[in-house]
Amino acid sequence: QSWQDRIDGEVEAASRLPVPLLVKWQIDIQHRVVDDWWKMADFLVMKYNDQRINHPNVGAATGYPQWYADMVGFSHDVHPLWVQPASQPVVEVKDYQPPLYPLPKVWDYASATWMFEAASTISSSSSSSSS
Repeated sequence: QSWQDRIDGEVEAASRLPVPLLVKWQIDIQHRVVDDWWKMADFLVMKYNDQRINHPNVGAATGYPQWYADMVGFSHDVHPLWVQPASQPVVEVKDYQPPLYPLPKVWDYASATWMFEAASTISSSSSSSSS
């Protein structure tokens, strides 16, 4: 039962209480909510404390979805794998939608902005076209 449902169930009776008891009821709700949050915090620590998922089954490994691992070429090979952008997925990705608009691909550290081509390419092409 959600906290909103609990409060909705209690509020009508609480609204008829004398002010000191109404204050006590409100403080009691705050304490119960905080206790519930602490229980959730304890649960989350238990669930993820050893970099595994421990609920509902103990020790389940986390990892990338299979479709993502396939797309970037994960394997049991220990050698580095250099991943580069592709115009479309190299494996079938469910519900893939091709982009409608091009996105910039180059980060320019000097101006701290994304660009469609490297600044050196832009400056050299504009200087060659002006001569």
